[in-house]
Formats: sequence, structure tokens, C-alpha cells
Amino acid sequence: MATAPARVPDLTALALLRDVARTGSLSAAAEGMGLTVQAASARIRAAEQQAGGPVLERGRRGRRSSRLTTRGVLLVEWAGALLAAASDLDVAVAALRDEPVGDDGVVLAADPVVAECLLRTWLVELRDGPGGAGRAA
Repeated sequence: MATAPARVPDLTALALLRDVARTGSLSAAAEGMGLTVQAASARIRAAEQQAGGPVLERGRRGRRSSRLTTRGVLLVEWAGALLAAASDLDVAVAALRDEPVGDDGVVLAADPVVAECLLRTWLVELRDGPGGAGRAA
């Protein structure tokens, strides 16, 4: 039986690092994820232990100015696909939790390409019936 990798930082820590890279601030990244700075710092420390060294440098302004170390940059780059897959899984699990109402319930999930290119047309057809796109309401 396979177990979870022990040396892989948790998804929240990886997302925090990604957001610090984007915002330049641990406090902004924490706020964006609904965490206290203290909770975010604890997650970063745990990630540093798992990664074998520092992943974040605090600037002179403390929590308001932060940047990733080389190790942190590498973690964020390597974690990109994992974070994207976790986001997709989160959406799918949310769809599983939502139970359709009555017999008319429809659960619809689409990847971004399908959603952008085809979903709008499909929803209009679902609402108006086949060939009904563009009918006056």
C-alpha cells in the first residue's frame, strides 16, 4: 500500500509560496488564502523543513516584503502542475457533494477549453431547446 510522500510540502504551503512570488508579500498571500500571517509562517517553516532549507527571504519590512529563495522558486515551478491538478480535483469533489434537485438536476463539469468554446452554446440550447438559440424570450 502506497503512503503519502513525507517530504512533500502540503498544498497550502505550495500555494502560499506561489502567491508570495506573485505578490511579493507573505501577509498578502496569507490574507488572500484566508490565513493569519502566523499560520502562513508555520506552513512555510514546515515546507522549509521538508525542502531541506529556506524557501523564503523576508525583506526589511518583515512580512510585508518577501521573496523566494532559489529553492523556493524551484518548488513553485515544480508545484505548478500539482496545484493545477489539485484545483481541478477540488472542483470535481465539489460537484460530487452537490446533489441534483429532483429529476431535473444537471451536474455539468467542463475543462477550460470546452467551457470557453462550447459551453455557452450548450447552455443556450439546454435553455431554449434544440435549434432555439437566438429565439426571442
